[in-house]
Amino acid sequence: MEQGPRVRREQILRDVPVDTGRLFAPVGIDLGADGPEQVAVSIVAELLAVNARRNGGHLRDRRGGIHDP
Repeated sequence: MEQGPRVRREQILRDVPVDTGRLFAPVGIDLGADGPEQVAVSIVAELLAVNARRNGGHLRDRRGGIHDP
């Protein structure tokens, strides 16, 4: 039986009561990560984007300045 991030998330939620409104799973931005180090980078990238209230898209697609609110 394959156990990807979604399956693991459901298993954890059955055992640990959490506020699912603030739960991000699976975690990470889709960078095509290969290996634990790259997965860690994708997770940190998502944390930074969420903290800055950004979607984590390409800067070239952004209208206006990079640091505009």
